[in-house]
Amino acid sequence: YARVNMLSSVVRTPGLWAEERTDRLPGSAKKCVLIMVTTLSASGLLSCHSPEDKKEDPHPVQALSPGSPLPFLERSLTGGAEHYRYTVSVPSMWHAQQTWPVIVFLHGLSVGRGGKRHNGHRFGEALRKVTPPVPVVIVFPHCPLPHLWHEPAMQTMVMQALEQTVQEFHGDKHRVYLVGHSLGGFGVWTLAMAHPGVFAALVPIASSIHLPNELPCGVHPCDPATVNPYREVAQKIGRTPVWMFHGAQDRFVPVAEARELSHTLRSLGANVRYTEYAELDHRCWKRTYAEPDLWPWLLDQHLEP
Repeated sequence: YARVNMLSSVVRTPGLWAEERTDRLPGSAKKCVLIMVTTLSASGLLSCHSPEDKKEDPHPVQALSPGSPLPFLERSLTGGAEHYRYTVSVPSMWHAQQTWPVIVFLHGLSVGRGGKRHNGHRFGEALRKVTPPVPVVIVFPHCPLPHLWHEPAMQTMVMQALEQTVQEFHGDKHRVYLVGHSLGGFGVWTLAMAHPGVFAALVPIASSIHLPNELPCGVHPCDPATVNPYREVAQKIGRTPVWMFHGAQDRFVPVAEARELSHTLRSLGANVRYTEYAELDHRCWKRTYAEPDLWPWLLDQHLEP
């Protein structure tokens, strides 16, 4: 009887959580149940959605085999005449009975140059290695060149992707975090400046408020007429917690930029941390993602209700 109840529980809740619902079954029975659920889900015979629901969600969360990595779920949105695609990663412990913190991850220049849809595999894989697992939903917008993160259309796209993700995956609007490296770190600063009070914390990595010389500027912080662009950034983001990371050997984005910005933020009473890696160059983000204190610190930040 207990096994029948467990099976019915799995059938009622197919998807990412099938494996969790079979923890109390013997090994052979668990394997059979998971195979059956996966097969039925793939065939469309096992569904908790009406035809209307399927139209709204053409890419539902799919069942996982034991030990398989989490999928990156493809999503899309329309902005004006443009059609954009983005990717979402959902933690294995996800369920709809609570709200979840959300990370918006902005990629660097190399992904945009490739013209491919960004699925954030490297960042997602880095987070999978963190112990204990980070219980966070991650949204990965894509900004293909020649577009840059500071452009109004790209910022609107990011905010729409965030809004859709919060609605679909029960995101906590008081715990939305903005993370990015290189050109994505530049996007962290510009997006946070344009939308103050939206993000509970910022993590810019190997970044600057100035774009590299070979890229167009196009944003006010780069304007030579601005007396002190660092002070302007600090004033616009206010008391939003920030943890900056930079490699001292960075030849693409000079470390002096990060030092000056962190100094200005501190002088104005901002809530800022700054970590500099003496031996690392521009590609310092792998070390950052492995920082043991980063994710507990990030998830502890929240907006006041």
